[in-house]
Amino acid sequence: MRREAETMAESEYVSREELREVIRRLETAEQRLNRGDVTLALINQSLTTIDQKLSDLMAWKTIEQDKPAKRWDGVVTQIISIIVAAAAGFAVSKLF
Repeated sequence: MRREAETMAESEYVSREELREVIRRLETAEQRLNRGDVTLALINQSLTTIDQKLSDLMAWKTIEQDKPAKRWDGVVTQIISIIVAAAAGFAVSKLF
């Protein structure tokens, strides 16, 4: 029983070198996590920029698609105005 307690005590002992190695590995892991955080922040910033540019592009596309419709509306308005003016001119010419 005593022998088992001594063996357990010896297995729980950590040398200074082992402790330094564990600390070094923890510091390395912490550095990697910090680099990962920076990388994630840069990716997030890039995605935000891409999202904004995509929104601008979609707005531009909508405006460009509406231009022919607006032109067509203007043409139709002009044609109706010409027809109304011609009808009014014809009616006035018949009266006098």
